[in-house]
Amino acid sequence: MFVGHRQEHQTCEIRAVVDASQGVGGLAVRYDEEFHYEVEAAGGRVTARAVIPGFVRESSVEVGDGPVTLVVPSAVPAAKGLGHPSSDVVSLGVVDSDGGVRVLEEVDARYLSNEVAASFTGRVFGVYATEGTVAVDRIDYHGDNS
Repeated sequence: MFVGHRQEHQTCEIRAVVDASQGVGGLAVRYDEEFHYEVEAAGGRVTARAVIPGFVRESSVEVGDGPVTLVVPSAVPAAKGLGHPSSDVVSLGVVDSDGGVRVLEEVDARYLSNEVAASFTGRVFGVYATEGTVAVDRIDYHGDNS
Protein backbone atom coordinates (compact mmCIF):
# COMPACT_ATOMS: atom_id res chain seq x y z
CA MET A 1 0.00 0.00 0.00
CA PHE A 2 1.24 3.50 -0.87
CA VAL A 3 -0.29 6.75 0.36
CA GLY A 4 1.17 9.78 -1.36
CA HIS A 5 1.02 13.46 -2.17
CA ARG A 6 2.32 15.42 -5.14
CA GLN A 7 5.76 16.97 -4.56
CA GLU A 8 5.23 20.71 -4.95
CA HIS A 9 8.77 22.10 -4.74
CA GLN A 10 12.00 21.10 -6.42
CA THR A 11 13.94 21.94 -3.25
CA CYS A 12 12.31 20.24 -0.27
CA GLU A 13 12.76 17.86 2.63
CA ILE A 14 10.37 15.07 3.53
CA ARG A 15 10.57 13.23 6.86
CA ALA A 16 8.47 10.36 8.09
CA VAL A 17 8.54 8.70 11.50
CA VAL A 18 7.76 5.02 10.95
CA ASP A 19 7.80 1.89 13.06
CA ALA A 20 8.34 -1.16 10.88
CA SER A 21 9.15 -3.58 13.69
CA GLN A 22 6.11 -5.64 12.61
CA GLY A 23 6.49 -5.20 8.86
CA VAL A 24 8.35 -3.70 5.92
CA GLY A 25 7.80 -0.18 4.63
CA GLY A 26 9.04 3.36 4.53
CA LEU A 27 9.15 6.66 2.68
CA ALA A 28 9.34 6.94 -1.11
CA VAL A 29 9.49 9.51 -3.86
CA ARG A 30 8.09 8.06 -7.06
CA TYR A 31 7.49 8.98 -10.63
CA ASP A 32 5.79 5.73 -11.54
CA GLU A 33 6.11 1.97 -10.97
CA GLU A 34 9.46 1.81 -12.80
CA PHE A 35 11.16 4.97 -11.48
CA HIS A 36 11.27 5.44 -7.69
CA TYR A 37 13.60 6.13 -4.78
CA GLU A 38 12.85 4.98 -1.24
CA VAL A 39 14.12 4.60 2.30
CA GLU A 40 12.74 1.39 3.76
CA ALA A 41 12.72 0.07 7.33
CA ALA A 42 12.50 -3.62 8.22
CA GLY A 43 13.87 -5.82 10.98
CA GLY A 44 16.04 -3.14 12.61
CA ARG A 45 17.61 -2.15 9.29
CA VAL A 46 17.09 0.84 6.98
CA THR A 47 17.74 0.42 3.27
CA ALA A 48 18.01 3.26 0.75
CA ARG A 49 17.05 2.14 -2.75
CA ALA A 50 17.05 3.83 -6.16
CA VAL A 51 15.11 1.93 -8.82
CA ILE A 52 15.49 2.85 -12.48
CA PRO A 53 14.80 0.44 -15.35
CA GLY A 54 17.96 -1.57 -15.85
CA PHE A 55 19.42 -1.16 -12.37
CA VAL A 56 18.77 -0.97 -8.65
CA ARG A 57 21.18 0.74 -6.24
CA GLU A 58 20.97 -0.03 -2.50
CA SER A 59 22.74 0.81 0.76
CA SER A 60 21.74 -0.34 4.24
CA VAL A 61 22.49 0.42 7.88
CA GLU A 62 21.48 -1.26 11.15
CA VAL A 63 19.30 1.00 13.32
CA GLY A 64 17.68 -1.32 15.90
CA ASP A 65 13.99 -1.94 16.47
CA GLY A 66 11.39 0.72 17.02
CA PRO A 67 10.46 3.98 15.34
CA VAL A 68 12.92 5.66 12.98
CA THR A 69 12.84 8.98 11.16
CA LEU A 70 13.38 8.52 7.43
CA VAL A 71 14.55 11.55 5.44
CA VAL A 72 14.34 12.37 1.71
CA PRO A 73 15.64 15.84 0.83
CA SER A 74 15.84 17.16 -2.72
CA ALA A 75 18.07 20.09 -3.68
CA VAL A 76 19.49 21.74 -6.78
CA PRO A 77 23.24 21.04 -6.86
CA ALA A 78 25.79 23.83 -7.00
CA ALA A 79 26.45 25.09 -10.51
CA LYS A 80 29.72 24.02 -12.09
CA GLY A 81 31.21 25.47 -15.25
CA LEU A 82 28.32 26.41 -17.52
CA GLY A 83 25.50 25.27 -15.25
CA HIS A 84 23.92 22.59 -13.15
CA PRO A 85 24.91 18.95 -13.72
CA SER A 86 21.33 17.84 -12.95
CA SER A 87 17.88 19.22 -12.22
CA ASP A 88 18.25 18.20 -8.58
CA VAL A 89 19.73 15.53 -6.34
CA VAL A 90 17.68 13.36 -3.99
CA SER A 91 19.31 12.09 -0.81
CA LEU A 92 18.01 9.03 1.00
CA GLY A 93 18.74 8.86 4.70
CA VAL A 94 17.80 8.21 8.29
CA VAL A 95 18.12 10.34 11.42
CA ASP A 96 20.75 8.73 13.66
CA SER A 97 20.86 8.57 17.46
CA ASP A 98 22.55 11.98 17.84
CA GLY A 99 19.91 13.74 15.68
CA GLY A 100 22.06 14.10 12.55
CA VAL A 101 21.01 12.74 9.17
CA ARG A 102 22.94 9.76 7.90
CA VAL A 103 22.74 9.84 4.08
CA LEU A 104 22.84 6.34 2.61
CA GLU A 105 22.49 7.29 -1.06
CA GLU A 106 22.49 10.41 -3.21
CA VAL A 107 20.88 9.98 -6.60
CA ASP A 108 20.35 12.13 -9.67
CA ALA A 109 16.72 13.16 -9.72
CA ARG A 110 16.44 13.66 -13.47
CA TYR A 111 15.27 10.02 -13.57
CA LEU A 112 12.19 11.19 -11.69
CA SER A 113 11.27 13.75 -14.32
CA ASN A 114 9.57 13.84 -17.70
CA GLU A 115 13.04 14.16 -19.28
CA VAL A 116 13.43 10.42 -18.73
CA ALA A 117 10.15 8.91 -17.47
CA ALA A 118 6.92 9.64 -19.32
CA SER A 119 4.08 10.30 -16.89
CA PHE A 120 1.34 12.83 -16.35
CA THR A 121 1.50 13.14 -12.55
CA GLY A 122 5.10 14.09 -11.85
CA ARG A 123 6.78 13.21 -8.55
CA VAL A 124 4.74 11.88 -5.70
CA PHE A 125 6.10 11.26 -2.19
CA GLY A 126 4.55 9.20 0.54
CA VAL A 127 4.69 6.30 2.93
CA TYR A 128 4.18 2.68 2.06
CA ALA A 129 3.98 -0.84 3.47
CA THR A 130 4.85 -3.96 1.50
CA GLU A 131 4.51 -6.49 4.30
CA GLY A 132 2.93 -6.74 7.76
CA THR A 133 2.06 -3.64 9.77
CA VAL A 134 3.95 -0.36 9.44
CA ALA A 135 2.91 2.39 11.85
CA VAL A 136 3.39 5.97 10.65
CA ASP A 137 3.52 8.61 13.38
CA ARG A 138 3.84 11.63 11.07
CA ILE A 139 5.05 13.00 7.76
CA ASP A 140 6.65 16.45 7.54
CA TYR A 141 7.14 18.29 4.24
CA HIS A 142 9.02 21.56 3.89
CA GLY A 143 9.74 23.05 0.49
CA ASP A 144 10.72 26.24 -1.26
CA ASN A 145 10.98 27.41 -4.83
CA SER A 146 14.70 28.25 -4.78
